[in-house]
Amino acid sequence: MCPNCAIQFDRHHSIIEQSAGEDIFIFRFVHLHTQQLVALALGADPDTVCGVKSHSQDVEPLLQRIGARERAAV
Repeated sequence: MCPNCAIQFDRHHSIIEQSAGEDIFIFRFVHLHTQQLVALALGADPDTVCGVKSHSQDVEPLLQRIGARERAAV
């Protein structure tokens, strides 16, 4: 569970896409560290606690899909 691995997957998404020879953006996934995912599931604020703004990939579609911003506002 190396945090650097999650960072590398996030930062180099396009390189992974090229080496796979496929358009992996059609899957619309983001790379989160396990702690970020658990914190989001528990209702933590995505920005101040989970640090999603540090991601290179757009995390907003995931946050909307799981209702993370609404739960954090409660």
